[in-house]
Amino acid sequence: MRLLSGPLPGARPLRGRWRQPAALAAALLASACALLFPPRYTRTVVLLPLAEQASGEYEVREDRVVYVTEGLRLEVEHLTDQALNELFGDESAQGQYSTNPYTYGDCVDPAVGYVRNRFTVFRVTVHNLGLGQVELQPLRCRLATEPDGEELEPYGLEVGSAAKTLEAYHRARRGPTGNDEYLFSRRMANARNTLFLDGQRVFRGETYAGLIVFDSLPDHITAVTLHVRGFVLKFNAYGKPLQTADMSFRFGCRVALTAYEQRAARAAATAAMRVRLREASRVSGAAAGDLTREVEAIDAYVRTRLDDIDQCFGQAFAAGTVSAGSVTVRYVILPHGGIERSEVVQSSLDNSAVESCIAARVSRWRFSPAGGADANWAPADTTAGAEPPPLPPTSGPVVVVSVFALGEEGAGR
Repeated sequence: MRLLSGPLPGARPLRGRWRQPAALAAALLASACALLFPPRYTRTVVLLPLAEQASGEYEVREDRVVYVTEGLRLEVEHLTDQALNELFGDESAQGQYSTNPYTYGDCVDPAVGYVRNRFTVFRVTVHNLGLGQVELQPLRCRLATEPDGEELEPYGLEVGSAAKTLEAYHRARRGPTGNDEYLFSRRMANARNTLFLDGQRVFRGETYAGLIVFDSLPDHITAVTLHVRGFVLKFNAYGKPLQTADMSFRFGCRVALTAYEQRAARAAATAAMRVRLREASRVSGAAAGDLTREVEAIDAYVRTRLDDIDQCFGQAFAAGTVSAGSVTVRYVILPHGGIERSEVVQSSLDNSAVESCIAARVSRWRFSPAGGADANWAPADTTAGAEPPPLPPTSGPVVVVSVFALGEEGAGR
């Protein structure tokens, strides 16, 4: 995280009566987030799968709904703000300077005594097990709420891609300083690397995962249904959709407001998880200024895929055929986001089957395209007739080395 200096975002020189100590104190209090307003409560919105849909092509797990048909597996799970904050680690603990694009981090609203929800976020994972190529169109998804019957539209990434976009949302809340511009760029890079991007075809044997984002839910909502419309199962010889399907994933909604737990207690509650990134990944070959290939953005995506590593390790760990340890994986991210190769370069597991499984899972990851390589990048605030600035720097192949701790004490942190 880059160190910030200078005035608070949007600050202006104090004149006249604002020089009075009481007025100055009030101005500082109004902008200090968790520093001066420690949280009194933890507000958690949890969407849990409803068991009633566990039939036919749908499987209901503890935290997700899975659609299974021949050659395809589609998983949908809701991510709480705590889970989203864990994706971005320390970046979510910077108060008003948090670069987590999906939550308010740890910035407390003093009017209510807790951190408000910014969005409703689902992680959607497409496993193409045997079809030629498939495509989920995230911007066609809708979130139906009960009892209101309202259908929420998802957020796109960049202005012009959808009716509501993360770029427009964060631009409208961006201050005028250079620090604010940097924070905005970091939030957009984090979003680009984790959002389920439009136009992503998933070929046979590949897995693609990303986040689909909607507005936050009012307290009175009791259930929601995520409608995935027009999922393309087959394309014709000209690349046009030939066979599509609609799927629906229903979740009950529960809002919990509890006394605030200290960070250590929350960390202990997640310690049962078996896999974590032991340290920041090492990245080489990234173009200077390409925020999509900065280590923070890469690791944010990697944290969304820790389940892949856990699936390789967990069963063997439970069976006693592998002990806790660490695995170091080196992989190459190509400009379009795919993995050219992945290999385990160091391991203390002494289990070749688990190590091979981990390397294979990593090889199926799909990062966002480098820089502005995914086509529709354009600044939102260019003046009419002015020449737009050049595309952001775009990296070539980037080598990443990630170290995973498996089964060790505190692996959930």
